[in-house]
Amino acid sequence: MATARAWGQLDRDALWQILDEVALGDLTLQSMIFEPGELALHVATGKKATKRIPARIDLRGYLRPAPTD
Repeated sequence: MATARAWGQLDRDALWQILDEVALGDLTLQSMIFEPGELALHVATGKKATKRIPARIDLRGYLRPAPTD
């Protein structure tokens, strides 16, 4: 199992490349990266999903903390 220390700093493009390296061709129907700090999800769907351009989904409206009284 690779550690963050072994990989170093990874940006979204590097993560997408790693996903592509382990993809199973036509069998990989969806791939995604979740950015917790940005509350964003980058998703691609369809055959060879990692070969597609991911769409960014802003999750801030869905994952906001509940208001406190």
